[in-house]
Amino acid sequence: MTDFGLAKRLSGKSEIRNQKSQIDLTVTGQVLGTPNYLSPEQALARKEVSAATDVYALGGILSYLLTARPPFQAETLAETLQQVVNAEPVSPRLLNASVPVDLETICLKCLEKEPTRRYSTAGELAEELQRYLNGEPIHARPINRLAKAWRWCQRNLPN
Repeated sequence: MTDFGLAKRLSGKSEIRNQKSQIDLTVTGQVLGTPNYLSPEQALARKEVSAATDVYALGGILSYLLTARPPFQAETLAETLQQVVNAEPVSPRLLNASVPVDLETICLKCLEKEPTRRYSTAGELAEELQRYLNGEPIHARPINRLAKAWRWCQRNLPN
C-alpha cells in the first residue's frame, strides 16, 4: 500500500510560480490523509505538522509491514481518530511474536503521541534502522508499563 496523495513543503520556495493557479480542493476542517496512519497532531487538526509527523506515518507503515495491519483500526472514522489521539498502538510483538524487540522499539518510538518523543527526522530514523540492520545497539529504549500509564493519564484525565 502506498499513499502519496498528500504532501506539504515544510521549507524552501515553492516551484509554483502563479499562486492564483492553485486550487483548494479541500473543505476546511476535513480530515486529510489515511486515518489509520495519521499522527495525533493531524487527527486533532493542529497546524504544527513537522518532520516528526512524517516519522509517525513511517512508523505506521513499519507497523503494517511487521503485523499486516495498521497501528489503529476501528469501524468508523471517529473511532479510528479517537484511537489515534488517545490509545496506545498495539505492540507489534503481540500481533507477530517473531518481531525482534529492537525493531518493535523503533516502531513504537515512531508512533509516540508527542512529536518530541519521536525521531526528529526521517534521516534519524534511517540511521536507527541502519544500526539495527548492522547488529549494533539502537538508541531507542522500550517504554515500561508505568510510563505508558502515566502518559495515558496525562492525555486523558482533566487537569
